[in-house]
Amino acid sequence: MIHFRKSTAFALTTVTFCALLCACAAKRPQTSTPRSRSFVTLSEAGFIVDWSSQLHLTGGESIQKLYLVGDTLHAMSDQNIDYALGAKAGQLQYLNQIASPDTPVKGGPVQLGERVVFATTHTLEVYGPDGHLEKSIPLGQGVTGPPAGAENMIYLGLEGQNSRLGAVDITTSFNPVRWEVLSGGPVLGAPAVYQKEIYFGSQDGSVRAVDSDRAPLWPLLDGLRFDTRGAILADLKADKSGVYVACTDQSLYCLYRNTGKIKWRFFAGVALQTGPELTATSVYQFVPGRGLAAIDKSEPIELDTQQTQSLGEQPIHTARWTAPDATRLLAEDDRYAYVLSTSNTILALDKSTGQRAFASRRKDLAAFATNPNGSIIYAATARGLILAIQPVLTPGATGELALVIRPGAPRAAAAR
Repeated sequence: MIHFRKSTAFALTTVTFCALLCACAAKRPQTSTPRSRSFVTLSEAGFIVDWSSQLHLTGGESIQKLYLVGDTLHAMSDQNIDYALGAKAGQLQYLNQIASPDTPVKGGPVQLGERVVFATTHTLEVYGPDGHLEKSIPLGQGVTGPPAGAENMIYLGLEGQNSRLGAVDITTSFNPVRWEVLSGGPVLGAPAVYQKEIYFGSQDGSVRAVDSDRAPLWPLLDGLRFDTRGAILADLKADKSGVYVACTDQSLYCLYRNTGKIKWRFFAGVALQTGPELTATSVYQFVPGRGLAAIDKSEPIELDTQQTQSLGEQPIHTARWTAPDATRLLAEDDRYAYVLSTSNTILALDKSTGQRAFASRRKDLAAFATNPNGSIIYAATARGLILAIQPVLTPGATGELALVIRPGAPRAAAAR
């Protein structure tokens, strides 16, 4: 069932056919023009379309961002409309207007059980499993950064008389902010939540850790916090290997979760304003002016004495490789990292060496989701064509050609 909330738009997909009424009761056309599809047998490694779905957008509406959350792909438009599609087959599940077009939505959706939560500048919008709006929770204060969450709690930066992290219980509308922790500066990035541990950084350069009851996790550190030498603007990440903090002091830190002390440090040489992406064995960090760095999570790498002294006494990691024309990780498999290039194409890079194996030619894709736990690449055009792209590493597969990849040879045009 498709639900429609707070929107004057509706959508159709190539895999789901449905007409939705606007708030003004005007109907959009009930047909969609089928996309012509050409099927080929790949003679080399390449990419084929696993599924495609065409959203019918209104007027000048365009898709700006994609988020993969669990088994749902959320396509967010510049009108703050969220189109939710099944990640396995691309069927449109529901769509909602999260906020008015002139109200910023902070970050992407957070899944809490069967609910999905969005943060705006002053509210949390809570949606049920079938996409209906359950409640809008007014926070009574400004939201400074994207949310994170676990169980029935949302954690995010709040701004009032003082900057702080707030824990908001989405199951209640009466005094929903269960607790707050002063942060020393605005919390501009998303906190990291691992098990029942919450880690957050702030613009004053500090990183703090608390449990779900607000008890500090790093009691032996001065001020109960880890201090960097620059502002923290990026999302934090955490998994069993540590807490990862990208900082404008030109370093990416990996901290021990239980103590807050440095496990290792990657010196980027320039200020870092975006957070890393984590996979099972690697950390992918974009370094402005240098490209995408792939860093091992394993033991520190020994450096010469002069370089080690220049960075302090902490263990140092260097990049396994750096791709100068790559900006972010899109997906990964056992052999390749699939990354977005500076020219808006998709590159398949050898995970061990960073050497380019093949690349796409198509440049009309405007939004991408990160899928760190699989090889499917999710992308969208601005006009609402959503694609799930499957890498094929051996010849012989038949399907719709998505991207062209012949290394060292002339490239045919991608099928439209």
